[in-house]
Amino acid sequence: MPTDAGESVKVLDETTCLELLSDHDLGRVAFANGRFPMVLPVNYTCFDGLVVFRTDVGVKLENIAMSPVAFEIDGVTPTHAWSVVVLGHAREVTTALGPRYDGLREAQIHVLAPGTKTHWIAIEVYEMSGRSFPTARHQHAAPVVPPQT
Repeated sequence: MPTDAGESVKVLDETTCLELLSDHDLGRVAFANGRFPMVLPVNYTCFDGLVVFRTDVGVKLENIAMSPVAFEIDGVTPTHAWSVVVLGHAREVTTALGPRYDGLREAQIHVLAPGTKTHWIAIEVYEMSGRSFPTARHQHAAPVVPPQT
């Protein structure tokens, strides 16, 4: 998709998507909440191919466990914007057995929202995509002219 400046949207490879996911800790999980979609922010980490977050009892726990979800992160640099989208299946792993889940529950997730967040949710990644593009601010920025002295 060419932009006004002739630059295009760049599709990010899986390695870059995984690096971006690993370098950040705030994303959005999208899920069905009754008849309507819902998108909520979560602090997360990546562990053994899973996207993992903690939650309390409430709308996320009630609707996400054992369900298809989308997970998204994005960012903006001085010249580009980017996003990564994960599609997968979420399940509660708070009491799941085995070394994988024992290790997962030891992972550090720095939660910003108040609450104990005692329930662990893991998203098994089925599909991942990402893209990057120059920001309009960068494309159309006026040249910097030094002040006259």
